Amino acid sequence: MFCSKCGGDLNDDMNFCPKCGRPVKEGASEPEATECEVCHIRLMKVRKGFLVSGWELQALDGDRVIARSEEFDDAQRGKRPWDVATQRAYENVLRQLVSQGWEAIAANSSGTVTAMRRPKRS
Repeated sequence: MFCSKCGGDLNDDMNFCPKCGRPVKEGASEPEATECEVCHIRLMKVRKGFLVSGWELQALDGDRVIARSEEFDDAQRGKRPWDVATQRAYENVLRQLVSQGWEAIAANSSGTVTAMRRPKRS
């Protein structure tokens, strides 16, 4: 199954596209819980002392790390890369978040999910 807005891959159990956040099921709506946790997905430098040893993607709720990718190489010498390794890391973080009940709420202009939420757990 594919998203009608961005063409992203969808599983049958998804209510929203993990790439662009569009509802994918008839009747899918915003969660009714008034309080939600929100996390933001960021590309972060991994440092060993003062040196940058690579990159990782992190889903952050404030300072709390909700999910993270494995470290991958900096293929472009200090510039922020978005290559095959970055895409794999991004997809891995999204899978972790979706399996924990997170849904996309914001994406950038290229359709990359930048923020997700889920109802607060008691």
